Amino acid sequence: KFSENERIANAVYDLAVRCNRRRKYRWAIKFYQYVLDNWPAAEFAVQAQGGLAKSNIILGKAEAAQAAVDKLIANSSGHPDLPEVLDGVARRYRQSDKYEEAKSIYQQVIQRYPDSSYARRAQMDISRVNVLSLIASGKDAAAQVALEKLLAEFSEYGRVADVVHAVAMRYRRLQKYKKAAEFYQYVIDNWPQTESAVWSQGGVAQSNIGLGKAEAARAAIEKLLTGFSGHKYEH
Repeated sequence: KFSENERIANAVYDLAVRCNRRRKYRWAIKFYQYVLDNWPAAEFAVQAQGGLAKSNIILGKAEAAQAAVDKLIANSSGHPDLPEVLDGVARRYRQSDKYEEAKSIYQQVIQRYPDSSYARRAQMDISRVNVLSLIASGKDAAAQVALEKLLAEFSEYGRVADVVHAVAMRYRRLQKYKKAAEFYQYVIDNWPQTESAVWSQGGVAQSNIGLGKAEAARAAIEKLLTGFSGHKYEH
């Protein structure tokens, strides 16, 4: 039968992934759902269910996204890849500014996999979500306190640079360019060898453009081109 052909199952799943990468999310949803309907026991079914959730999040389909998440947790509770897939879904919620939904999934990861590396990551990401939520609410002073607490608690964690970079990006999106530049510079000063430092140097330039500081923007661009030349994360 068509639905029993493993090669076709892989091909349909690959189509879903390709559509997702090309931002053809409605097509991705169709292909992910086809995989789940026809090959629910496939080894990549948990990834397809996660992909279905993420595509619906991107399209703003809250009910469909929540239904996909609920089914993911109910049907894949013993799957070894579930914590990684949940982490990806939570990240998509976070990137879509759906902070409460992101926190809910991070909490699921902590409760279900308390001794895993994903649990520690989820703890930090809950703190990250709290900071971003406070910034989005205009509570900059409280956000600063929450960020300082995060940095103190997770200073040993490699992804801390990503957190501060995300804070800088959030401020830049809010057109709070002065604060954005400060946090971008904090990343550059404290984690100069990370990928976040490269992106932060570009962020410094963009923030100075937003502030109307042409000279500072040019200097930041020059530093990006020369100071990070040969950097292993340079694109």
